[in-house]
Amino acid sequence: MVGPGVNPEPPAALPPDAPPTGRAVLVIVAAVTAAVLLTGAVVVSHLLLDDDEPAKAEPARLRAPVTFRQVSATETAPCKAGAIPAETGTTCYWLAPAGMVVQQVEDVRLVYPDGKNGQTTWGVAIKLTPADAAEFAELSGKAAAVPEDRPGRQVAIIVGGRVLSAPMIMQRIAGPEVVISGQFARKDVEGLVERLTARRPA
Repeated sequence: MVGPGVNPEPPAALPPDAPPTGRAVLVIVAAVTAAVLLTGAVVVSHLLLDDDEPAKAEPARLRAPVTFRQVSATETAPCKAGAIPAETGTTCYWLAPAGMVVQQVEDVRLVYPDGKNGQTTWGVAIKLTPADAAEFAELSGKAAAVPEDRPGRQVAIIVGGRVLSAPMIMQRIAGPEVVISGQFARKDVEGLVERLTARRPA
């Protein structure tokens, strides 16, 4: 998940059983050569994961699937039936019917703050399977083709029926790694990993 001049939308909260408390933003680690901005975070051409941890041999099924859908409209709360509220409760998202649901991933890991890589806060890295990465590239390309002043330029990230983030997409994204980051403490991202995978990070 992309180019300069990004305008972030307020993200929504996870369900009460595992809410991140910080402001969520999305970073897509794509195979691009130039660093660009996406909702205040840097998109880079290298992987923001622990190099010491081995990759999983087989895709793992998520306990809580992650859905990606284009935003069709936004409005001020209170939300009407069918809309999804932002974390702050002030914005409601209407989403396009088409999208993609990620149920299996190559890996889910904590991302540690690393200023050298442009990662200044804690985050959660999700490595998509090749099939899902190809589908996400198509979805991001479709969003990037929408005029910048239209809601369809945004892609919402949904877990448990709540929007975690809705970044503006500036170009087609072919890379398989997705990093959700923001003003999170370590306990917040550990809770998100546990919700997605049913395991507590070491």
